[in-house]
Amino acid sequence: MTKEQMANVMERMCAEEMKTREAGQKEYAHGDAFGNFNRLADELHIDRKIILWIYLKKHFDGILAYLNGHKSQREDVRGRITDARVYLALLRGMIEEEEKFAPSENIFIPGIGSPSQLIRGIAKTLDGTPSATTPDTRVFYEQPVTAKP
Repeated sequence: MTKEQMANVMERMCAEEMKTREAGQKEYAHGDAFGNFNRLADELHIDRKIILWIYLKKHFDGILAYLNGHKSQREDVRGRITDARVYLALLRGMIEEEEKFAPSENIFIPGIGSPSQLIRGIAKTLDGTPSATTPDTRVFYEQPVTAKP
């Protein structure tokens, strides 16, 4: 394959990824790019990136099955690659969002949880949506902020 042909493959992949992302946003996000992950993370009390990893791992498993010779799958391997790349882009967005709003990577707030949980909890408090991870702001201000060891 020539460099130009590979460039065309990459351009097609980007277009496919945008279509896949848009379809997923309509189906799962409801105005929040990470809506499905946030809802499940709240329900299960785990980090939304773990939810994303579970979904992503399914596609990696399908890709690995293809590499190991299982060519006949429910979903074409190219679709799995597209989905995996979209999940990786969503993971990058989550990381960038958390870094943008987190006071520091090494800050730990007793009784509150991770910076991402704090951000989501505050956002839910502001819009009036109750959540199991919505922090009690009294706890936030009464607890000392300490650096992780």
